Formats: sequence, C-alpha cells, structure tokens
Amino acid sequence: MITSEVSDTAIPNQYLKTVTETVRMILDYAYEERPVVDIIVRIIGGSWDEQSSTDLAFRMATIFAIKNAVKSAGPRPIE
Repeated sequence: MITSEVSDTAIPNQYLKTVTETVRMILDYAYEERPVVDIIVRIIGGSWDEQSSTDLAFRMATIFAIKNAVKSAGPRPIE
C-alpha cells in the first residue's frame, strides 16, 4: 500500500506519479532477489524545483529511499 500525505505544492502530481510507479516497480520486482511483502509506504514530504527537478531525479531519490528503508527495517526472510 502506498499513501501520500503531501500537497500538490510540495510535489507536483507529475513527480508524485513517478514516485509511486517507482515504488511499485521496486517492490513488485523484489528487493535483492527476495519478494517484499507486508509493507506500507507513506510519502510524507518532499520538494521540487522548477529549474532542476526531473522524473529521473525523483526516480533515483525513490530508489535510494526504499533501499534505506528496507535496510533500516531489518527485513526477515520468508520461511
């Protein structure tokens, strides 16, 4: 499940769509060759700049955020 608590002014819909698509892609195709289950992703903040923000920048930021979150959460292998 992915929820967003940010306004359109914090992250425009174009980039929010990129973030949610990237989260789904990462979780659907597994993380380090293991499926990710029972996870809730909350988008709680962000910012953008009209001059330098791109879909690629938001995609990369999302990838790093998911990687750090999964590592911090201490995932357990499925038995």
